[in-house]
Amino acid sequence: MLLKAEKVCFGYGKGILIEDLSFSLKEGDILLIKGPNGTGKTTLLKIILGVLKPIEGKVFYKGNDTSKIPVWKLVNMGVSYMPQEGLCFDSLSINETLKIANVDHERTNNMIKQIKERLTTHGIDKGERKTAVLSGGEKKLLSFLIAVSRDSDLIILDEPCSGLNNKFIEICTQIIREKSLKGTAFIVVEHNPLFLRLIKANKEINLNRRFM
Repeated sequence: MLLKAEKVCFGYGKGILIEDLSFSLKEGDILLIKGPNGTGKTTLLKIILGVLKPIEGKVFYKGNDTSKIPVWKLVNMGVSYMPQEGLCFDSLSINETLKIANVDHERTNNMIKQIKERLTTHGIDKGERKTAVLSGGEKKLLSFLIAVSRDSDLIILDEPCSGLNNKFIEICTQIIREKSLKGTAFIVVEHNPLFLRLIKANKEINLNRRFM
């Protein structure tokens, strides 16, 4: 089992946001997390990453309690994460962003080659440009490609399609499905109707209804 959550509970003050939530992931699974704003979707991702500690319950990644593992170590253990705000820094060029985002320096050249091929294909390749000049959708796509280009066992994406047009959403879903077929597991928070229709996730959590 790649990831396992056991009876996770979390809240702020006296309010319970996530209650008695259990699920598991194996290689190649795609878990979709749904729910209205304020139901704890991003909070759940932070619990999975060990950034937040649950009131009750535990999350295990490859048998290890994530609340006891620093995020950088989880990355080295095969986890990639794309937050809502993306992975771009306006003061850096596209090339600089790609290099800094890559934890495994031995794979730097290969990773940059992969991403540049994708960027060239979709008309965004000018590596010396500052990411500040990219559109919101281009930044999202660049951040997404950084997250999925690492050789990761588990990729966690928080609203990867926010601000993307339909063409880029189709690209993202295609990449996720391709990597899933090769054994990479995904946890995705997303509410875009096109993405939800195309992704064909085999697992789902609806936090609004507390339903798996």
